[in-house]
Amino acid sequence: MYAEKLLPHDVEAEEAIIGSLLIDGDSFLRISPVIKSEDFYREKNAICFKSCEELFRRSEAIDQVTLARELARTEDLDAVGGMAYLSHLVYSTPTSAHAEHYAHLIARTSTMRRLIGAASQISAIGYADTDDVEATLRRAEDTLFQVRSGQSERGFVPLRHIYDQFLEDRNSITDTLQSSAPIMTSFSDLDELLGGLQRTDMLILGARPGLGKSTLALNVSMNAARNGAVAGVFSLE
Repeated sequence: MYAEKLLPHDVEAEEAIIGSLLIDGDSFLRISPVIKSEDFYREKNAICFKSCEELFRRSEAIDQVTLARELARTEDLDAVGGMAYLSHLVYSTPTSAHAEHYAHLIARTSTMRRLIGAASQISAIGYADTDDVEATLRRAEDTLFQVRSGQSERGFVPLRHIYDQFLEDRNSITDTLQSSAPIMTSFSDLDELLGGLQRTDMLILGARPGLGKSTLALNVSMNAARNGAVAGVFSLE
């Protein structure tokens, strides 16, 4: 007998993410850019997460008591299983340290479900009786694009969360720019001619014997080191 496959989901990760929020409400900062309530497979977990979103939006604490009150306010407490279910979530979650990992698991299964839905829509588009193949292809492409764009959708994110990421990105860019900047030799004519030394360059200094090639190379190396570059000198003379 044919058994229909269940859609991809991870109920344990869903419960762990709610439990993590009840243990440490501030962990919402780490997971809010990754998932939203629509990404949950089990409805009662989606309801709990949506209530956590609302508490966070109002700048209220997120814990077992405040979530229960919010669920009672929206008349959803009984629907999710009451205080017993919230207690189960807390006691079955050992730590909130892995909240971001759980969020990515939920996001992945949510994307897979949307992809399956898109495949079904594309199949229906393919079976449609139409002579406009280009329009059909565009509809199919749009359907897939909606799945991909859904991965990057994000609502309002707390400024302090964005600011931390901004500082990390800025420091990374600064390090990259510093590492790619030309190395100046402090010989103005040479620097003007070459634009400084690039780390990807291999430069050959050639002249007749006794004209000071080694001396010039040593001076360039010392000046580069004074300007913050790492210089090494090897001589076979």
